[in-house]
Order: sequence, then structure tokens, then C-alpha cells
Amino acid sequence: GTKRNLFSDSITVYAELLPVTQPDLRPEPPVSVGYSRSEWMPYAVGAAVFCVSGIFWLMFRRLQKVRKPIFARNPTRAILRELRLLKSKSVSQNPKQNAARLDQLLRDYLTQRFNVPARHLSVAEIVRELHNRNVADAAILKIEGSIKDIQSARFSTENTAVSPEEIESLIL
Repeated sequence: GTKRNLFSDSITVYAELLPVTQPDLRPEPPVSVGYSRSEWMPYAVGAAVFCVSGIFWLMFRRLQKVRKPIFARNPTRAILRELRLLKSKSVSQNPKQNAARLDQLLRDYLTQRFNVPARHLSVAEIVRELHNRNVADAAILKIEGSIKDIQSARFSTENTAVSPEEIESLIL
């Protein structure tokens, strides 16, 4: 039964303990807080496979970016052939297109000759890479001057032309 006191809001409950009528009841097994190996192992293996495949993907992606460009058997000869072809067409061609092609050829030559990824570098970065590869200072100055001349011809408002002979003298 319950008794209620008029001066408080609490309720007092009286309960009687009943004797156990079935003495053969077994106690329940303890509750497991952790997980068994068979429950978490598939998730761990899946996470490990995901991480390893991500690492391989990043490594492969980096290798694709670093790969050297593919050239002909003798890249200097191929670049010289392109320069001579450009020399014969340079009279009829737009000077800006001519300068753009000269820039590509010079950067391809630097990539092959000095192993500098020149197509993706600025002039200052090319100069720094050439210094790191112990290229003679006089050669670096000639290369830097040629690249700057080509860029000024490419991006100037005037129709200034760069001669393919200048680039050919660098290669030979």
C-alpha cells in the first residue's frame, strides 16, 4: 500500500519481498561489453584494404605526373628538324604562333638535355633547376635570355619576331 503525507509531495511505497517459488532458475550469463573477433574482423580487413588501395592510388597518380615525355630516338635531331621547318615557314606565319612554337621546342630541349620539366616551370624556376644541375652560368644566361625574348615576342602588343637561329645556336 501507499501512504501519503499531506505536508510533502513525496510518496512512500511499501513492498513485500516474495519468496522465490522456482529455486532451479539459473543466473543469466554476464553481458558482453566488447565485440568478438568474428564481428569486427570484416570491418578491420575492409578498412585496411581501403587504406592500402588509397596509398597505391596516390603513388600511381604521382608517378603519372613525374613521367618523362616521350621523344624520338635522338631528341636533339628531332628538335633541330622542327626548328629548320619552322625557319622555312616563319616568313608566312604569325610571329606570335612562331614564338609559341619556339618556346615549346626550347622547353622540350631543356627537358630532354638537362632533365628539367621546363614546360611546367617559370623562367626563374628553370634557372634554379639548371643551377641545381650544375649547368655553366654562361649557358644559363643564354637560355634565360632566349626564353625571355621568346616570351616578350609572344605576349607583346607589337609584332616582334624571334629567330629560330637563336634557339638553334643554343642546341648546337
